[in-house]
Formats: sequence, structure tokens, C-alpha cells
Amino acid sequence: MARGKLERTPLVPVVVTVVFFAWLYLPILAVALFSLNDTKSLASFTGFSLRWYDALIHDSALIDSLWASIQIATVATLASLVLGTMLALGLERVLLCCAPDNIGSRRAILANGGEPDGHRHGEDRFWIDLTDRT
Repeated sequence: MARGKLERTPLVPVVVTVVFFAWLYLPILAVALFSLNDTKSLASFTGFSLRWYDALIHDSALIDSLWASIQIATVATLASLVLGTMLALGLERVLLCCAPDNIGSRRAILANGGEPDGHRHGEDRFWIDLTDRT
């Protein structure tokens, strides 16, 4: 990139990204907004009120279900953190196999840093180290 010259970001990926995040977050914002509605109706917003949160605080069954949801979310978050970390560490190398007579695949694997690891189950095996990629 030349000094002082900015590259333009293509419009389509930006629009797709904005639409994607709007699709994800607008329903959450609508639920949060209607949780402050004065009436039970989801068809119209009549005014702001905290009465539903007051009902939540004073209902032990709702507090128990909220606590259960928080516990489940904590366990799911911790499990995904551990699993994701293990998978990321496990993806340092990848094993690729191809038929011995598949010259095109063999050349592509070798051109991308594949290291031969012998021949097993009728296939040639190659390891590619993913940590060296820049």
C-alpha cells in the first residue's frame, strides 16, 4: 500500500456484516425494550414501567429459574472455553491422506508444506504444520 493512500473496503461485505449483526441483536433489543412495557401486550408499547422486574424479584420460582439459567450458562461457557482451547492447540498440525495414484493431490499437499508420513490403509499420509503459516 502506498503511503497516504487508503484502500476502500468493498461495500457488499460491509452491508452483509451490518445486516447479520442487526439480525442477531435487534430481537434482543426488542425483548429488552418490551420488558419495560407497562402492559403485557407485545403488540403495542404503552409506557415505561419496572413492574415486571418487581414481580421477578418477589417471585421465588422465577428467582430459582434465573439462578439455574446462570449456573447452566456458566458451565456451558467454561466447557466451551476448555474445549475451544484444546481444539486450537490440537490444530497445530493436520493429517492429510490421498490415494497413491492421485498425483494432483500429492503435488498440492507437498507444495503446501506437507511432510510424508508413510503409507497406511492404502493411502499416502502427509502432515502439514499450521503454525508456520504467515
